[in-house]
Amino acid sequence: MKIPIRLKLVLLFSFIILLISAFNYNYYPQTHKTQALKSIQNHVHNMAEVVALSTGISLKLLDFESIGVAIEWAKQDSRLAYLGIFDTSKQKIAVFDPKKLNLDVERLLNRRGHFEQDHNILLAVPIEYQDKPHGTLLVALSLDDMYRSIEENKTFTLYICFAIFLIGSVLSLIFSNIITRPIQQLTEAATEVSKGNTAIKINITTKDEIGYLATCFIKMVENIKKSIEKQVDGIFKSAKSLYKSSQNISTTVKDQSIIMNQQSERIVDITATLKELSVSASQVAESSGSVSRIAEINLEQSEKGIEIMQSIQHNMDKITQESNQSVESVIELGKKSKEVGKVMEIINHIADQT
Repeated sequence: MKIPIRLKLVLLFSFIILLISAFNYNYYPQTHKTQALKSIQNHVHNMAEVVALSTGISLKLLDFESIGVAIEWAKQDSRLAYLGIFDTSKQKIAVFDPKKLNLDVERLLNRRGHFEQDHNILLAVPIEYQDKPHGTLLVALSLDDMYRSIEENKTFTLYICFAIFLIGSVLSLIFSNIITRPIQQLTEAATEVSKGNTAIKINITTKDEIGYLATCFIKMVENIKKSIEKQVDGIFKSAKSLYKSSQNISTTVKDQSIIMNQQSERIVDITATLKELSVSASQVAESSGSVSRIAEINLEQSEKGIEIMQSIQHNMDKITQESNQSVESVIELGKKSKEVGKVMEIINHIADQT
């Protein structure tokens, strides 16, 4: 998700203004409270010193009417919430308590310095005269007016901070528009240049970094335009040279076409001759085929004759073998007949002798 620069600037300025407003809302009321509280502390201290001094003199002289006068003088301050005069044994001599405050008097009389309780600032001071203690004075001034003033200041400060925030947001929006408008123009111009459109105009006259960037961008576009024009001129020249080359090639192709036509005619003649040779070759092939068939028949007959001759030879070998056996048998019979003849001769001889 892309966040525009304008929105970033507005958010940044608004955040800064918000921080300043929050600081003002918390710092100035607190500062006002601190200053007012310090002023009231000085005032209650001065009042207590005056009343304590007047009361000390009155107690020394036992002039109780002067104590009433001192209390009446303190009552002129509308913020007076409590005034008590106590002797050294912490017994009250006079008390002014219009708000009926719930105070732990014994504990408060022993404390020193200013302290705050229930939106009242209290102070206990010793009553002395001529370095002799006569008791303790307890004074309380209401802080309601101070807190009411602080709340009013807070409310007023809140309104002021809200107004500052609104005005600052509007000014930040205007200021961001002043900053981002040239950037947006440069972005749109860069988009057009990326699409190939170099006929763009940029109206940026600022003298800051954005103006310098716009000047550099315009120069860059002009250089791109010049480069494109040079490339177009080069392409045009190349196209011219290609056109001339194509014309030369066309002429050459025409010449080659004529030559090819001539060669085609020669090929047609050669084809006709080859057809005639093919016919003759077919006739020769047919004759050679019949001769081949006759040769195959003769070969088959010769093979059969060879087989017959081999069979006859085999039979002749058998006859020869049988005849040889018969001759051997005859020879053997001849030998046996000779022996029989000899036996007959012996028998005849014997017969003659007998």
